[in-house]
Amino acid sequence: MDLLILIFKVIVAFILAQFIIGPILVYMSQKMPEAFRFKLLDQDDFLSERTETFKSLHETIINQGFEYIGSSEINQSHSNMYFSIYNNYELEIACTLSTAHSAAQESTQIEFTQMYSDGTVVNINNNPIINVYPKSFQKLCFRFPDVNDFGQLLDIAMKLISAHKTEAKKVTFDRGHEFPTIEDHLTDELKLLISKGWVSSKVNNEFRKLTIKGAILMTWQLCWPVKLWFISRDLSQSKRALDNA
Repeated sequence: MDLLILIFKVIVAFILAQFIIGPILVYMSQKMPEAFRFKLLDQDDFLSERTETFKSLHETIINQGFEYIGSSEINQSHSNMYFSIYNNYELEIACTLSTAHSAAQESTQIEFTQMYSDGTVVNINNNPIINVYPKSFQKLCFRFPDVNDFGQLLDIAMKLISAHKTEAKKVTFDRGHEFPTIEDHLTDELKLLISKGWVSSKVNNEFRKLTIKGAILMTWQLCWPVKLWFISRDLSQSKRALDNA
């Protein structure tokens, strides 16, 4: 009985530590840019520093009819993300290949984005981590973390995009303005976080801090056992959308 009580106390302490210490650490450490502005990186230098998985996917994407646009990086307090942008001007669909480096893990993911004339987007990805940002009517996301084959994920993306009901027209990048368009979309997402009180409106040294509310809500979605429910809901929504497409 004493052993069971001890195990129970350890589990409770572990859960409380996540929900209390986690948000504090996130609030103190994580920052977001004042606005997103990317510096294009040299293609050869960029690829030379990527993993073999990333290089292989890069070649696959180009062989599938996508045009390489450029590469850049996002350096944040808790992680670094290195990414390349591609676009298929015939299909009017964009592709992002990214690799995230953090203290917890390193992962490579693919995402497809369909933009529309009303400013909305449909995003299909295989990110292993759920999106902790608040839901937005402007961005519809579907996640398939177990689909690592580029062709299979592309087929899923095209099926979901074809089934998407909207009166808006599909649009794609204007040549030469691809990165500014991406910067504008990400800055709009940042403005949404500010409007919902997740990110501070104050700027300090070109960065914004999360609010206490934002730190709590972002962190708690990734804490056990709550994250199990969020993951299950996220995967179920994506699977249901694909089944109904």
